[in-house]
Order: sequence, then structure tokens, then C-alpha cells
Amino acid sequence: MEQTEPFIERTARVRALRLAQAAKRPTPAKRDPVLYRLDTVISRGTHSGKTVEAILDEDPGYVRYIVEEWHDVEFAPEVEDRLALVTESAARPARLGSRLSMVAIGDIGPWSPGIDARERSARCRELRALATVYLGRSHPLTAALAIAATDDAALDAARIELAAIPALSRRRLLASYMSLLPTRRRSSVGARA
Repeated sequence: MEQTEPFIERTARVRALRLAQAAKRPTPAKRDPVLYRLDTVISRGTHSGKTVEAILDEDPGYVRYIVEEWHDVEFAPEVEDRLALVTESAARPARLGSRLSMVAIGDIGPWSPGIDARERSARCRELRALATVYLGRSHPLTAALAIAATDDAALDAARIELAAIPALSRRRLLASYMSLLPTRRRSSVGARA
């Protein structure tokens, strides 16, 4: 009668065999990060086919996203300097003649014309709550909306911060915000009195 080996010994033997096989496999070589300059064309992502410079002009938040999320990419010093300049410019209100153009947010939420100060403050708080959920407590937009809730002069800074976040995050944030706002009821056509 054949005797079977105990489960624990068999498991240890199988584990040792797998470790030995893994040690024989060559480890993949780490690739050097790709250096992106201002004239480098991005070949993946939302802005595929555009140069880094065009993306900086159009959506600087996306370049910040690349810096934080793409680990196989490095930026040349001129790109980092330009990104710092754009980020610094976004922190203060845009001046006339500035190369940084603000993405049109439209007259929605706290920027709607014809609303009183209390309604504007309430809309800032609503948008701030969503910004906290989507972007976090320490995001510049969340802080700018907190200030704008009490100071109408800070609304432009909040709009600039909103324009600086990546397009997809901005769309999600604004779509969620728009779903909170009351809709106008249409009068029924042909209703009898």
C-alpha cells in the first residue's frame, strides 16, 4: 500500500519548486522614462496627437495629471518651468493680454447673473461639497469655493481654479452639480383650465 505525503510537506515542496522556477526567469529590465519636451506629441490619453505646449495652453490640469500619474514619463526643465508659470498664473486672476486663457465655464452656479448674495453663497457651498467629494479637502478649488462663499470678490479665483482642473473631472463635477439645481417646469401644452 502506497503512503501519501502529509499536506503541509507537499505544500512546502510545491512552494519551494515555484520559488526556484521564479528565480530562473529573467527579470524584465526597467525602461528609462521618456523625456517630454514642449514640442513632444502625446501618443496616448485624452489629448493624443497634441504637443505638450498645446496641452499646456488648452488644459494645464491634464499636464499636472500626467506628472502625477504617468510614471514612465519625465518632463524637460522648460516644461516644468512653463507648468509652474501656468499654475502660478491660475492662482491669481487672469490679466488682460495674458497668454493663459480661461476655459469658458459659463454662467452657471454661483456665477449665474441675477441671483442674490445668499443664493450665490448657497451655490458656492453646494459646489464646494461636490468638489470635496470629487477632488478632496485640500484641493485649491475647494479652498477657493470656501472663500467665495463669504466673499463675492473671490468668485473669479474660484472660476480660474475650476478651469484649471482636468476636463473629465470638471465635467463630472459640473454634471453632478447641475443635477442638484432645480429644473424649470414646462407648462403643459393644451392644458384645460
